[in-house]
Amino acid sequence: MNDALKQEIGNNTDIYLTYGALTGKVTVHLKPKCKLFVFDKLSLILGFGGNRVKINKTGESPHVVDLNIFSTIYTYCNIVQPQIVGDTSAQLLRSIPVEGKYGDIVTKTFTNIQYVPVQTKSFGDVKILLRNDTGDPVPFERGNVIETLHFRQHTYFT
Repeated sequence: MNDALKQEIGNNTDIYLTYGALTGKVTVHLKPKCKLFVFDKLSLILGFGGNRVKINKTGESPHVVDLNIFSTIYTYCNIVQPQIVGDTSAQLLRSIPVEGKYGDIVTKTFTNIQYVPVQTKSFGDVKILLRNDTGDPVPFERGNVIETLHFRQHTYFT
């Protein structure tokens, strides 16, 4: 963060950040007459609540740093029938709670298999989209994502 600040404002030390390992909070250090504006997502990550914040004196963030700025991964698939999600209809396969912390390798195996109706009996390509709480693509930095789909024939009860 401090390196990014230096690129934006030059090599002066009027503004810099420190992280308190015991509190989990960020302290913004400002020299007199300096101001720092922190916007939306960065504000949320740094513990300032997710709103536009104007900081005009040295102080600690009111909340802990949160590098996991979303809590759920939503898996969408182009071949499934849309279903009601909130106040809309979407091709949602499953919602997956985010586990672990930044840098962890997470493996998730589901024991409660959910079957979702498909739109058609035949298809060529299957497209999977992984989105966060705001609908943006999940920003995986490295590694692989493996998703397994299981199909079964629909059973009719009489």
